[in-house]
Amino acid sequence: ACTNMHLWDIDETRNLVLQLHGRAQLERARPALRSVADRISYARIHIQALEAVINTYLSPARQTQELVEIVFSDSEDARNEFNLFLRKVGAHATAGIQSLHAIGDLLSHAIYYSLAINVTEPIEEKKVSVGTVVNRLKGHTNTEALCLLLSSFGPNGDFQHIAALSNRAKHRSLVFPSLNEDQTGQQEERLAVLIEAFTHNKANYPAVPAQAFLVAQFEAVGRKTIEAGNELNAILGRSAT
Repeated sequence: ACTNMHLWDIDETRNLVLQLHGRAQLERARPALRSVADRISYARIHIQALEAVINTYLSPARQTQELVEIVFSDSEDARNEFNLFLRKVGAHATAGIQSLHAIGDLLSHAIYYSLAINVTEPIEEKKVSVGTVVNRLKGHTNTEALCLLLSSFGPNGDFQHIAALSNRAKHRSLVFPSLNEDQTGQQEERLAVLIEAFTHNKANYPAVPAQAFLVAQFEAVGRKTIEAGNELNAILGRSAT
């Protein structure tokens, strides 16, 4: 999990907003721009912590144990260690997922204020979102690429599994991690942590390996965010010349 936000020059974004729209508009855009970068950092911190917790607990020695030995150990200390392990995994997974899910709306606010849409075509504050900002962008020239990138964070975009996990955890119930034992011999490691399968708003989401899934989602969100930021800078740059 190593996406670097410096690949989007946010200082350039701020300078262009200041040049084009003035200090007051920059102060409106600044918190959202920082929040996008910080949420990426928060997600990275939690996903790396999750990896560390899993790699420490599932040591080579523990990989030789049967799952039933771990879950129903005769040792109360071992059972308590296992239960704490799953809760640490759940805590970091949930926090990482929620930070990733937040990026879409934060990025929408960053674009909304950086392009001064709040001045030219204002949206009611509580309704600023991926969908409403994309609709405003569609009325402008040379914004097709930014529309597509921002839309990837929307309801029919690339991150529906993350959105469903976050919304379910927020409004209904947590989706719990579980320790799974591969009995086929086809997996690289016999014991692995899964994020369980679940249903949300009539859509079914499969069980996924916690580490691989979250690292892949982190990298994908990071790439889309950086591409959107670079496209935003290109739009601002064209207006400034």
